[in-house]
Amino acid sequence: MSPAIIKYFSITIRLYPNDHNPVHVHALVKGGYGVKVVFDIRNKEIIGVHYERIEGMKSLTPAMRKNLEKLVSAMQYTMVKDFQDFVIDRKELHNTIVITKKL
Repeated sequence: MSPAIIKYFSITIRLYPNDHNPVHVHALVKGGYGVKVVFDIRNKEIIGVHYERIEGMKSLTPAMRKNLEKLVSAMQYTMVKDFQDFVIDRKELHNTIVITKKL
């Protein structure tokens, strides 16, 4: 099962059980858009974030990208912790966090 860990308007952040390092999440947007959000981590600190295209999915529009970047900025530590818990430690995750206010 691939849990949705965060929903922010049309953006859904998902993890997949067979994922692997580097630490990352999948940001999917209705209409077939998607990107992989990859976290650069050193000494347990996030030192950078970059975005990689997902083959077979449309590239995000500039507006989608801006909203995603705001979401990542606000929730990056939750995303990294959920990756560790679900992918590495094989723990069950919390309910989906639904954000209904603009960041």
